[in-house]
Amino acid sequence: MNKPITSREYKLILNADRFKDRQQGRDDFRELIERLVEKLGGKLEKNLKEEERQTYYLDTVGLTLYQQRFILRVREEPPDVSKMTLKYRHTDRYLSASQDLSAADKGDCKFEEDILANASSKFSHSVSIKNKKPWSAENEIKTLDDVIELFPGLKVLESYNRVVSR
Repeated sequence: MNKPITSREYKLILNADRFKDRQQGRDDFRELIERLVEKLGGKLEKNLKEEERQTYYLDTVGLTLYQQRFILRVREEPPDVSKMTLKYRHTDRYLSASQDLSAADKGDCKFEEDILANASSKFSHSVSIKNKKPWSAENEIKTLDDVIELFPGLKVLESYNRVVSR
């Protein structure tokens, strides 16, 4: 299957020690980026809006999703948006594109290329579904069956460990 790439993300690995003071680390990093962009003759648009969101990942106790290259992420953004994303990531573009990531409800699909610091690529096929309330409040996710109900394409994992945890 040949899906068109809808976006590319360049991934940087940052040293966590430089962010022990989150505000100072962020300011120092922003200043470094501004200097580099200016040095290259570019202009950096400043968007100082602070993002306040909680992100967590769900998997079975035995890491069934991770072992099969799936990632299940939940992002809760105040005041009333909660988004669950199922993602399949692989270095093989066609293997990633061929995964069934159908969602029970209408979801936003993406096929992106993640370019890592060593110039290697990973391809991510994903689908996201939104909810007006936090997932834990309205849609309690306790088992793999609960996840499969939201993402029927995961039925291929039915024989695996059942309990989902954060």
